[in-house]
Amino acid sequence: MKKKVLILYGGQSAEHEISILSTQNIIAALDTKKYAPTAVYISKQGDFLKTDQKTLKPTKEKLAFTSGGRLIFEKTGKQYLKIDVALPVLHGPNGEDGKLQGMLDMVQIPYVGAKVLASAVGMDKEVMKRLLEDSNIPVAPYLVSRKNSPVAYKEAAKKLGKTLYVKPANMGSSVGVSRVENQKAYSKALQEAFKYDTKVLIEKEMKGRELEVAILADKAKPVVSVPGEVITPGKFYSYKEKYSAKSKTTTQIPAKLTAKQTKVAKEVALKTFYALESRVMARIDLFLVGEKIYVNEVNTIPGFTNISMYPKLLQHEGISYTDLISRLIESATL
Repeated sequence: MKKKVLILYGGQSAEHEISILSTQNIIAALDTKKYAPTAVYISKQGDFLKTDQKTLKPTKEKLAFTSGGRLIFEKTGKQYLKIDVALPVLHGPNGEDGKLQGMLDMVQIPYVGAKVLASAVGMDKEVMKRLLEDSNIPVAPYLVSRKNSPVAYKEAAKKLGKTLYVKPANMGSSVGVSRVENQKAYSKALQEAFKYDTKVLIEKEMKGRELEVAILADKAKPVVSVPGEVITPGKFYSYKEKYSAKSKTTTQIPAKLTAKQTKVAKEVALKTFYALESRVMARIDLFLVGEKIYVNEVNTIPGFTNISMYPKLLQHEGISYTDLISRLIESATL
């Protein structure tokens, strides 16, 4: 009998459209001989909506969860689906930050990926950095600016250097991220970042190479991919560079590294995975500066778009897209 897989997508974050692209790819790759997928759209207002399964266009029929893994029509209370496994394909706040995971725990639906703690820590870059520092894992030097206690550019430049990166603490896909070199640009960048969060990170520019490592820990011995490299012609890997059809950014798998650099990158990625209590999957983003590896970010629900590094890195390790999705579904637990 096929497992009934609930695929949750959309969401309330600025990465809503990326979630849709990821979901399209996952459904196309799913082994339909083993799994019966049902996609449910989460609107930008937070409603769970029945979806046309062929087009992924949401209907107006609202859904609700009951304990024991049942999805019902909100208006009538009639059962829509008895769920075996939930696969969240949401990026950013209210999807990747532990809130959805907590709800799934409460209604007793096994789900793929990180639990509440790791999801929340992975989303909050400041808390993540503090935990990594406590584990002696290098991170980019930073300051925290809050709406009620902002950090002045003069102070930040004195401690971190003239060129800075300003980013919301809880966001992904480079949304709200700016590179600045002066007071005017800094003020504008803070204003932009505060649109998405009340807490903003001010980071030192790391002059080096951007690497990414994929981890799949569904078995006793986790798969840790070779590092891939993001090569962008711009100053940094912006949202536009990531997803624009005109993007000139390229990726290289595996990255051209020495055997020692590859070994260290993989070791730091796996150590980070466990230090943050991650589960099953994560993409660890790194900086290589000279011969030293720094952790940039952790993605507990990495992208699955056509250009996403997570599935590409694991394909290099011999895991096909379809096999990857199957292994993730089979890993689902409460």
